[in-house]
Amino acid sequence: MIRKANISDLDSCYRCILDAKKYLKESESTQWNDPNDDYPSKDTILNDIKNGTCYVYDDNDEIFGMCVFIVGEDENYKIINGCWLSSQLPYLTIHRIAVICDMRGKGVSTALLAYGINMMMELNLPSIKVDTHILNIPMQMLLKHNGFIRCGVITLKRSNFDNKREAYEFVNPVFLVK
Repeated sequence: MIRKANISDLDSCYRCILDAKKYLKESESTQWNDPNDDYPSKDTILNDIKNGTCYVYDDNDEIFGMCVFIVGEDENYKIINGCWLSSQLPYLTIHRIAVICDMRGKGVSTALLAYGINMMMELNLPSIKVDTHILNIPMQMLLKHNGFIRCGVITLKRSNFDNKREAYEFVNPVFLVK
């Protein structure tokens, strides 16, 4: 079941982040491994929970994955080296998808993406936008497998360290009909 996270989920969510950081480092991606920044930190996740944007994959009170869904406009996505499929606002943004290592490859990330797609449809939003590191091939494959289209490269504003990201978008089919 996917649900909004609550404060009691903080440690479990952060465990997902730490497992993801370890996995990314082992796969030679510098995403989430800036030596001068502990992003995403426990405080980042706490703020996501307090803002009501953090969601968890909960199986019998055990958290196997988490991500953040934000409705609005992401400052990082205003400029793209490429072209977004939709320029309509607002859209849904997905950030900080993380799964515990024991559940990697077992459909948790796919379920989180499907939840986001359903949320986009229910809210009648034009699209979902997401970014990932150029070396995060598993995430790129996951996005492509779930109907997301690569649109170009964005530059993160929060960091000067390895701040280029592959940008993907999933367009609400209702908005494709003219």
